[in-house]
Amino acid sequence: MQRPSLEELKQLSVEERLQLLEDVWTSLDGDDPLPMPKWHQEELDRRLRDIEKKGSDGVEWHEFHHELRKKYG
Repeated sequence: MQRPSLEELKQLSVEERLQLLEDVWTSLDGDDPLPMPKWHQEELDRRLRDIEKKGSDGVEWHEFHHELRKKYG
């Protein structure tokens, strides 16, 4: 399969390009995940320890989503 050029991709409509992105993203499902760098795992562990010590000041997804919708429509 030949990879399309950037110029060829630009000839597609926005809807077609978005569909192509979705198709590519979906095609990654089920593939073996990339290995996580050691520094990334260390940072996740550090953040988890912080949450366990101090608690979380985050918000639930539905609250965050609602606020985004309010702010940006």
